[in-house]
Amino acid sequence: MSAVALALVLSSAVMHAGWNLLAKGGRGGVGFFWAALVASVLIYLPAFIVLLILNPIPPVGWAWIAATGALHTAYFWTL
Repeated sequence: MSAVALALVLSSAVMHAGWNLLAKGGRGGVGFFWAALVASVLIYLPAFIVLLILNPIPPVGWAWIAATGALHTAYFWTL
């Protein structure tokens, strides 16, 4: 594994652990998760729209997106 790949994996692990620490340790409850999700949508929506125009998603892709959304909903709910 290259040094860049290792650095990306380690920084991803640290960010994920930090997110879990904020999510579990915070007293924001459901409001914290809604705020995080809204912020994520606002940050990623422009790039998603551009990529969607350049690379349309087939119907089976939308099914996978819906399944991922359901799994993330369960994940946030259990946190």
